[in-house]
Amino acid sequence: RKILQLLNKEKIVNSYKGKGGGFTLARDSSEISVLELIEIFQGAIKLNEHTIRNKVCPEARGCPLKVRLDSIEEHIKYELNSITLYSLIKEWRKGHGEKKDHKDRRG
Repeated sequence: RKILQLLNKEKIVNSYKGKGGGFTLARDSSEISVLELIEIFQGAIKLNEHTIRNKVCPEARGCPLKVRLDSIEEHIKYELNSITLYSLIKEWRKGHGEKKDHKDRRG
Protein backbone atom coordinates (compact mmCIF):
# COMPACT_ATOMS: atom_id res chain seq x y z
CA ARG A 1 0.00 0.00 0.00
CA LYS A 2 2.84 2.41 0.81
CA ILE A 3 4.34 1.78 -2.61
CA LEU A 4 1.11 2.81 -4.30
CA GLN A 5 0.83 5.87 -2.06
CA LEU A 6 4.32 6.94 -3.09
CA LEU A 7 3.51 6.35 -6.77
CA ASN A 8 0.34 8.42 -6.31
CA LYS A 9 2.32 11.23 -4.69
CA GLU A 10 4.78 11.18 -7.61
CA LYS A 11 1.88 11.23 -10.12
CA ILE A 12 2.61 7.81 -11.58
CA VAL A 13 -0.78 6.45 -10.50
CA ASN A 14 -4.13 7.96 -9.62
CA SER A 15 -6.07 6.65 -6.65
CA TYR A 16 -9.83 6.31 -6.46
CA LYS A 17 -11.61 5.90 -3.14
CA GLY A 18 -14.79 4.11 -2.29
CA LYS A 19 -16.54 1.08 -3.67
CA GLY A 20 -14.91 0.09 -6.92
CA GLY A 21 -11.94 2.32 -6.14
CA GLY A 22 -8.33 1.46 -6.67
CA PHE A 23 -5.41 2.69 -8.70
CA THR A 24 -4.79 3.39 -12.38
CA LEU A 25 -1.78 4.76 -14.21
CA ALA A 26 -1.79 8.55 -14.31
CA ARG A 27 -0.02 8.59 -17.68
CA ASP A 28 0.29 6.28 -20.62
CA SER A 29 2.59 3.37 -19.78
CA SER A 30 4.83 4.38 -22.70
CA GLU A 31 5.58 7.67 -20.90
CA ILE A 32 6.83 6.08 -17.66
CA SER A 33 10.49 5.11 -17.75
CA VAL A 34 12.38 2.66 -15.58
CA LEU A 35 14.75 5.51 -14.71
CA GLU A 36 11.86 7.53 -13.30
CA LEU A 37 10.71 4.59 -11.17
CA ILE A 38 14.20 3.84 -9.88
CA GLU A 39 14.71 7.47 -8.92
CA ILE A 40 11.37 7.52 -7.08
CA PHE A 41 12.26 4.49 -4.97
CA GLN A 42 16.04 4.82 -4.62
CA GLY A 43 16.88 8.43 -5.40
CA ALA A 44 19.21 9.70 -8.09
CA ILE A 45 21.59 7.21 -9.66
CA LYS A 46 25.09 8.13 -8.57
CA LEU A 47 28.08 5.97 -9.38
CA ASN A 48 30.52 8.56 -8.24
CA GLU A 49 29.90 10.94 -5.38
CA HIS A 50 33.64 11.57 -5.32
CA THR A 51 33.81 11.95 -1.58
CA ILE A 52 36.23 10.74 1.02
CA ARG A 53 34.78 10.22 4.49
CA ASN A 54 31.78 12.39 3.59
CA LYS A 55 33.96 15.29 2.41
CA VAL A 56 34.31 16.37 -1.21
CA CYS A 57 37.54 15.07 -2.69
CA PRO A 58 39.94 17.95 -3.35
CA GLU A 59 41.13 16.22 -6.53
CA ALA A 60 37.63 15.71 -8.00
CA ARG A 61 37.89 18.41 -10.63
CA GLY A 62 40.85 16.92 -12.51
CA CYS A 63 40.29 13.26 -11.71
CA PRO A 64 40.37 11.04 -14.83
CA LEU A 65 38.37 8.33 -13.05
CA LYS A 66 35.58 10.81 -12.24
CA VAL A 67 35.29 11.73 -15.92
CA ARG A 68 34.93 8.05 -16.88
CA LEU A 69 32.45 7.29 -14.11
CA ASP A 70 30.36 10.34 -15.02
CA SER A 71 30.24 9.10 -18.61
CA ILE A 72 29.19 5.60 -17.52
CA GLU A 73 26.55 7.08 -15.22
CA GLU A 74 25.08 9.13 -18.07
CA HIS A 75 25.01 6.05 -20.31
CA ILE A 76 23.18 4.03 -17.64
CA LYS A 77 20.64 6.83 -17.18
CA TYR A 78 20.12 7.06 -20.94
CA GLU A 79 19.51 3.31 -21.22
CA LEU A 80 17.16 3.18 -18.23
CA ASN A 81 15.24 6.17 -19.56
CA SER A 82 14.74 4.35 -22.87
CA ILE A 83 13.01 1.41 -21.15
CA THR A 84 9.35 2.14 -20.54
CA LEU A 85 6.73 0.44 -18.46
CA TYR A 86 4.89 -0.28 -21.72
CA SER A 87 7.91 -2.03 -23.26
CA LEU A 88 8.37 -4.18 -20.14
CA ILE A 89 4.69 -5.17 -20.09
CA LYS A 90 4.83 -5.98 -23.81
CA GLU A 91 7.93 -8.17 -23.34
CA TRP A 92 6.41 -9.91 -20.33
CA ARG A 93 3.20 -10.68 -22.22
CA LYS A 94 5.17 -11.99 -25.19
CA GLY A 95 7.14 -14.30 -22.92
CA HIS A 96 3.97 -15.57 -21.27
CA GLY A 97 2.04 -16.26 -24.45
CA GLU A 98 -0.33 -13.33 -24.17
CA LYS A 99 -1.10 -11.69 -27.49
CA LYS A 100 -3.10 -8.80 -26.14
CA ASP A 101 -1.20 -5.56 -26.71
CA HIS A 102 -2.82 -2.80 -24.68
CA LYS A 103 -1.27 0.62 -24.90
CA ASP A 104 -3.64 2.40 -22.59
CA ARG A 105 -3.43 4.11 -19.22
CA ARG A 106 -3.67 0.79 -17.42
CA GLY A 107 -0.59 -0.76 -19.07
